[in-house]
Amino acid sequence: MSLVDVQDSSSSAHPLLLRLLETLTTCSKIVTETGDFPQSVLALVEFLNSVLDAVDSNPDNECLKENAVLILAELHQFISSPSLDEMVLDALSFGLPKAVAKFAGVSDKCREIVESIIDYIISTCNPRDMLSILCEVRSLFAALLIYCFALKSMDFAGI
Repeated sequence: MSLVDVQDSSSSAHPLLLRLLETLTTCSKIVTETGDFPQSVLALVEFLNSVLDAVDSNPDNECLKENAVLILAELHQFISSPSLDEMVLDALSFGLPKAVAKFAGVSDKCREIVESIIDYIISTCNPRDMLSILCEVRSLFAALLIYCFALKSMDFAGI
C-alpha cells in the first residue's frame, strides 16, 4: 500500500506514514524549486532519526519495530517510483544511505529493506558521488555489527 493509498483510504491512517509522505513531498518540492539539497534532506533524516530513537528507547516494543518496517518499506517504494524526479533521488542519495543504515540492527526485516534501499540508490545514482557515502555507511555497518554481537553475547551470558 502506498502513502497515497493510506492517505486516501482513511482519515485515521497511520500517522507516521502520513508524516513521512508530508516530509517526502516537502523534500521533493524544495529540491525541484530551489535545488537546496542539504536542507531538503535534513527534515527526512531528522524524521527517520526520531523513528529510530523511539525503537532504541523501547527495544522490546514490537509495535515500534513494525513502525520502522512500515516507514522503510514506504521509503523504498517512494525512491523506486519511476515518476520520481532524478534530481530528488540524487539529493536523497547524499543523506539517505547513512540514515537508513542505522535501522539495520532493529530487525531482520528492517535489515532487508535497508539493503534494498541502499542497493537501489547505488544502482541508480552517480558512482563517483556514492563512494564517500558508501564509505560512511560501511563504517556505520561495522559499528552496528559490533553492537549486535555484543548484545547477543550478553544475552547468551544471561546478562
